[in-house]
Amino acid sequence: MPLSGVETGQQLLQLGVEFTALVASNDDMVIAAVRALYASGKRIPQDVSLLSFDEIPMASFFVPPLTTVHMPVGKILKHTLEKLVLMLDGQPTEPLPAFNGQLVVRDSVVAGPYKGRT
Repeated sequence: MPLSGVETGQQLLQLGVEFTALVASNDDMVIAAVRALYASGKRIPQDVSLLSFDEIPMASFFVPPLTTVHMPVGKILKHTLEKLVLMLDGQPTEPLPAFNGQLVVRDSVVAGPYKGRT
């Protein structure tokens, strides 16, 4: 587990600021942060909802299963490598297209206090 996720979770808890959700840049970091959350007595998702990016295979098996954003990594890599080959050949390239993620909602989140408000 990435130590930075554990350390970040510990730092958030040491600040004493109440929070109800944690969003991490990848699934591994949020899984690591859970260690600090559990150690402080926090329950997931009752006390803290979790959301991350990647949708690693373990995300659906984690307890509770992680809500995550699936990104088309294969497609992103393919386009990036194609652009890199063109650049190395000295050919002009267009910017990479935007890649849309897909939110995969699982049991690591609960409705927040602002649900339904506009």
